[in-house]
Order: sequence, then C-alpha cells, then structure tokens
Amino acid sequence: MRVAFLHQDLGIGGAEALIVSMASSLIEDGTHPSSHISIFTTRCDQSHCFSQVKRGGCLDGCVKKRGTFIPSSLFGIGTVLFSNLRVLYLGLCIAYEILGNGRKYDVVVVDVLPIAMPILKFLTPRMPICFYCHFPDKYLVRNTVNGVQITAPSLLRRMYRYPMDAVEELAMGSADVVGVNSKFTGKVFREAFPKLRNVSTEVLYPAINLDDFIPPLEVGEKKGKGKGKIRLLSMNRFERKKNIDLAIKMMGVLKEELKKEVFERLELVVAGGYDERNKENVEHMSELKALAQRTSVSSQVTFMPSVSDAVRATLLQTSLCVLYTPDREHFGIVPLEAMYAGTPVIAVASGGPLETVKDGKTGFLCDNTPEAFAGATVKLLQDDFEASAMGKAGHEHVKSNFGLDTFKVSFERLLTKAIKKGEVVKPGGWETDLAFFLIFAVTVFVMGRFQLWASNVLRSSGANKWTLENMFFN
Repeated sequence: MRVAFLHQDLGIGGAEALIVSMASSLIEDGTHPSSHISIFTTRCDQSHCFSQVKRGGCLDGCVKKRGTFIPSSLFGIGTVLFSNLRVLYLGLCIAYEILGNGRKYDVVVVDVLPIAMPILKFLTPRMPICFYCHFPDKYLVRNTVNGVQITAPSLLRRMYRYPMDAVEELAMGSADVVGVNSKFTGKVFREAFPKLRNVSTEVLYPAINLDDFIPPLEVGEKKGKGKGKIRLLSMNRFERKKNIDLAIKMMGVLKEELKKEVFERLELVVAGGYDERNKENVEHMSELKALAQRTSVSSQVTFMPSVSDAVRATLLQTSLCVLYTPDREHFGIVPLEAMYAGTPVIAVASGGPLETVKDGKTGFLCDNTPEAFAGATVKLLQDDFEASAMGKAGHEHVKSNFGLDTFKVSFERLLTKAIKKGEVVKPGGWETDLAFFLIFAVTVFVMGRFQLWASNVLRSSGANKWTLENMFFN
C-alpha cells in the first residue's frame, strides 16, 4: 500500500506521535517498503522531533519538507490563516507529485486541518482520502479549552474565525473516511459539524510502540526505599490547556496534609514538549515556575523541557504515578505510555482517559481539583501493594489493547475502507467551487512569492542556480 501523509509540523506532540505510529506501523514489519510511504510537512526540526523521523530513523527517507518559506504567522498574528495556507500548499505539492512527477499513491491521509482535501479531490478525483480528526480545529482557539469556551471572543476574532470554521466544515465533506481518536472526539465532531451529521466516524485509538519500553520496575525501585526520592510525574506540552498548574497546586495540598519528612521526599517532575520559539511554551513555563514559588513548593518541583525518548521512558518507568491533568483531553497518549511502563495514572475524569484508564484498577479518575488528585496520590503513597497491582494491571491492559500490532490492523482496515469508497467519483458541487477558490488563494500567494523571487534574481548573479521547482516544491 502506497500512502502519502499530510501533516503540517512534525514536532513533538500527540498528533505527531500518531502520524509517526501510522507511518512506522506500515513499514516496520517489512510488508511496505519505506519508498511507498511519504510524509509531506512544512517543518521537521531535528532538535524537536521524534527519533523515527530524525536522521537515521526508520522514517528519515519518508519525510518531504515543502513550503518551508511560508511563515507560521506575521509578527505573531494570523497563526490559523498561515496554518491553513501551509496545509493548502502541501496539498498542492501532493497533487504535483501525482500529476507532475507521476508518483502513485493508493490513499492520502490528512490530519488536523482538512482544507487541502477539496483541492486534492478536484485535481485527483479518484484519489481516496482518509481524514483523521484529533479534535475539531474550531474548538482549539485561544478562548476555548478542548471545546469549552472560557472567555467570550472579540467581534474582530469572531469575524476572523468565521470563514475558517465554515471552510473547515465544508472541506471535511471531501474525506472518504473520517477517523477519530476516541468516542469522546467522535461525539464532539458531530456537535461541531451539524451539516456532516450523516458522515460516520471510525474510532482508531492511537498506539504506542511497545518495543520502545522495557518491562516495568518493581514498586520498591520506583519509590526509592529508605531516604530516596519519590517521584511524581507530569508529562505534557507546556501549554495552558494542559492544566499543569493542577499538579503544582496538588503539591501545595500535599504539603499541608503529609508529614514534613514524607513531603520532603516527594519530587514533582514537570516534563514534556517545549519549543523556545513558541511564545506560549516560554510564557507558560515562567507561569508554572512562579506558581511553584507562590505555593512554596519550588524546592520539590523539577522542570525538564524537551526530554529525549530515553529520558522520557525512564521517567515514566521510575515514577510512583503519572499525574495526567488535562480536562476533556481528546485522547491522551501519555496515560498509555505510563501504564505500559507499569506506572499508575491519576487523571481528570473526562474525555479520552475515561476510555483508557480503568478507575481503581490501572489508576484513578478524579475530579479536576488539587484535593482530589492529592487524595489519590496519598492512597498510592500509603499502599505499596495497591500501587504495584495497578502498575501490573495497567501494563497488561495496554499490551492487550493499545500496541502497534492492534493499531496496525485497525489502521489498515480504515485505509482499505477509504480506498473502496474513493473509487467512486463524486459529482461536482460545492467541493468544486471551494477547490477553485482555494487554488486561486494559493496562486495569489505563490505569485506574490514569485514576484519577490524574480526581483531578487534580477539583483543576484546566482540566478542560474535556481529553478521554479526548487523554489516552490522543495
């Protein structure tokens, strides 16, 4: 099976982990050569990506960076607009590979933003498209947290978002199959896109590569008997929606509830994806450090941004528990990694964790309060046997239900369904009109880029080193 993936930014996050899992599941058993897999992206920073797509990784040769000249924003403004523009451009690049270079694909997998799909359907009408919805983009704006509005958007922001949200719903209709990462996301999808109520969604749970983790440690090794530190772990990107402050506030509650000698053995490690070029990452790191100071627990909190895969695995394996703080999380890959490592998970009782964490068996599902999280943590501190039993149960739970082998079977079934549906060419309608509009928008942008390029060439003596293909499709 020859598959093209369209993903805007191959950084470190749940969406990126899913794309990497999809691609690697197709080639690691040898049934699909890596030459049959292509991942089109505008960015793959070698210092901020998964090991599989780094130089020498199993997917290294599959990554095709295109449109790197398109900025992510204009002085911090217009992030959504430029994100859609980059995805549109990647869609044109895939169409160019098919029509211009004669590259053959059996199916195209698009995720996050669907805006390129009408163009692909218009230019390559028999190309099957599978869209994977991590969560509707219209619910990932500044004034919302996982679909819940926190503050009222300004009139200007509503005017800015309206066409983006409308296009998202229209473009979604071009997919032959829509996959979602959880039943929760499927429910939100139907609420977000009422015009697509007849579009069925298929649940494809993300997976973890079980080969990347060694067997769980004994609980004694985790907690550090004697005077050793007892590690509590928070593993998330440094974003406000991840609700990491809940873990720090919990430490403040534990400071009041536990004996001094017990509390001083605790160490909360706050680790996860961090990009110093991301304004929110930088700001939120400072906010969390300030919160730890105000709560008088800074000496018990260690920040570890952008940890390597090896360090990540060790942290998951050697912690007493993982504190998974996001509320209404779409799915959440971290609880799976933690449970496979034999570590109980304490998570907010909402969203994806309701489908992955077995309350009272592989961890605890709690209210979104520091007191509830502290209470669950105390139970594990006081009962080594329960912590050990939960760790073992979690390991078996993930091994049986969320490994790459299980994921691969479900993913290939989803692709096969898309291919069968994609063989039928749909009659033209609003999709054609939308495709024409989007192609026009991208053409205007590219022509502006060409004009700038041409002006530079006239001033440069090295013009013969450049070609249009190098300029626009590399």
